[in-house]
Amino acid sequence: MEIKIIETSDMHGYVLPTNYTERNMDLGFSTAKAATVIRRLKEEANGPVIQIENGDFIQGSPLSYYVRKQDSKVASDLTKVLNYLNYDLGILGNHEFNYGLDYLREAIASYNHPILCSNILTKDGKPAFGEPYKVFEKDGVKNRSFRDYNTLYSKLGTTCNGQRFSIRERVGNSEEIRSRNA
Repeated sequence: MEIKIIETSDMHGYVLPTNYTERNMDLGFSTAKAATVIRRLKEEANGPVIQIENGDFIQGSPLSYYVRKQDSKVASDLTKVLNYLNYDLGILGNHEFNYGLDYLREAIASYNHPILCSNILTKDGKPAFGEPYKVFEKDGVKNRSFRDYNTLYSKLGTTCNGQRFSIRERVGNSEEIRSRNA
């Protein structure tokens, strides 16, 4: 049996392949273009497919900026695009923090998939934005998903919008973690 892992990353709120600066723009990237590839890969799969969004989605495009700056500041206006693609799990990127913690928490709450985050802890040492891993079953196969490397780098520091966090160092690669948790 083949397990296929599909991941997207750094889509930066580009729902369509445009930054709206000229008519008929067709950039080489967008969530719409990724959706086409994802659909094809799923159709071609000969077994379970795990779909992961690796972060940096809610910030970066003129559209994501516009959504954030509206009076309602409703993150779900943007995140429902990812929900339509039926991800199995998501991971936070460094740009998820650009619009503040309230907007980030709203975005996390609006996803229909869990967010994994193993390296950002509250001052009490508890995960701040999701569990460090998730065990789930797809087509009768149990899968354990890991986030083995830092999503946030030292430039973030230990304070974000007045709240203190500790950033855990890399805990090992998948083999090292698997052997410790077996």
